[in-house]
Amino acid sequence: MLYRLLRQTKPDAAPFLRFCLVGLVNTFLHFCVLNLLVEVFACPTTWANVAGFLVANTFSYYANSFWSFKVRPGARSYSRFFVTSVVGTLISYAAMDLGQALNCLWRLVFLFQVSLLALINFTLLRLFVFPRRDETQKGAPPRGPSEM
Repeated sequence: MLYRLLRQTKPDAAPFLRFCLVGLVNTFLHFCVLNLLVEVFACPTTWANVAGFLVANTFSYYANSFWSFKVRPGARSYSRFFVTSVVGTLISYAAMDLGQALNCLWRLVFLFQVSLLALINFTLLRLFVFPRRDETQKGAPPRGPSEM
């Protein structure tokens, strides 16, 4: 079953590379907001991570919609994207809290959680948020914003 799931989500090279580039910019944006709030404004890391997530999530949705997966953004796809992001964020919060409980440097914990979630997020986005047209509606024209 796992093999079949991996075969279904095996990306073409171009969308995956675009996703990775968006992810790098997104990660940098998230880190900048997180670092600014923690180091300059002395915010708790959990709240700074929330702010970083919200800024990065908005950027990521539009960049992945238009560039990585080549679909128009819409309310339905954004709601799925947001739920997928929240699941990933909950995992990252747990990792951050565990890292702090183990007295790890928060920057290292952040890098670990980002690396771990990259593969999970691409798979979930490809399956549930931006499925390939040939996997969902063979022969159907691309969906417009009102159908997403």
